[in-house]
Amino acid sequence: MVNTMKNDENSLLQEANQEIDNINEQRRVWLYASSFTFVGIVFLVFAWDLLDSFHSKTVWWFILSLILIISINWWYWTMRMISKMLNHQKIEFEIIHDVIVDIRSLKKEIKELGRQEVDNNKK
Repeated sequence: MVNTMKNDENSLLQEANQEIDNINEQRRVWLYASSFTFVGIVFLVFAWDLLDSFHSKTVWWFILSLILIISINWWYWTMRMISKMLNHQKIEFEIIHDVIVDIRSLKKEIKELGRQEVDNNKK
């Protein structure tokens, strides 16, 4: 039973470590995407006169479609990251719960050992 509990705890710890690695990787990708978005916004601000000189509906539909696609992707990505972080929190709480259960069982065993009489009298 103890070995099974250790395997469960190890798998939870491995899962938690993998979740942390996944979240960290997504953070890096998020930074790159944020840089791309920042450059795009700066381009829109400084090139607005150039874009405004195009009187083509096709160009404006392209720009609006691109903005819409980026916004939808950003929203989906954000929701996915929140979901991953919540899942990681769930794993952490399971680990903490397992540690608390183990501590309680150890405490119980120690109390039982303390109640036992030990014969240390030498004759």
